[in-house]
Amino acid sequence: MAANLANRRYLGIDLEKEFLEISKNRKLEILDSQVAENYRKKISGFETKNQLKEYLSAEPQPKEKVSLGYVRSKDLSKLKKTNTFYFHATDKQGNFIDFPYEINNARKLIIYSGGRTKPFYLTSYCAEIESIKIKHKSKIEGKENSKTEYYFEVQLKEQFVENNNVNLDIDLKKLIKQYCKENQIKSADYKPILLDEVFVYK
Repeated sequence: MAANLANRRYLGIDLEKEFLEISKNRKLEILDSQVAENYRKKISGFETKNQLKEYLSAEPQPKEKVSLGYVRSKDLSKLKKTNTFYFHATDKQGNFIDFPYEINNARKLIIYSGGRTKPFYLTSYCAEIESIKIKHKSKIEGKENSKTEYYFEVQLKEQFVENNNVNLDIDLKKLIKQYCKENQIKSADYKPILLDEVFVYK
């Protein structure tokens, strides 16, 4: 938990499923920035209460990131009417999906579409991200009976608009392949993809 609170990756292995469930629930809990901050204040071993915060603030800041989110072609026209977007956080078996580690660093959400029998392609639909929180389906209107247990709820500052600066000629298939290789995941199809901002703008 301390590793997550300090923006570090941590891999834990345990024989007891009960402890793994506790760890998973705690991870979900601290995705709320206010809860995470409250826990950070309880970490001991520092000379002053603000020392951990000072250490973290002095670290190099991550590059500006954008998240790509998938929407079916037939639903693209609905984007200008919404300022909320959902990513599946778990699969139908309840397992957490391979997810970009730095998703909370994303500042913008850009939509990609296509798939099935057609190639994926980048669209010009773009919006600035206000916040990202994980929610159980029971807390989301209209998704109570979904087979997906948890979602990432992305609150946008405003509704989607079409941004002419998005590079629509980008080879998205190649970009996704490279992304999977760098992050050591099997597939990112239909999932959120986290990229440096420079890759998707003209």
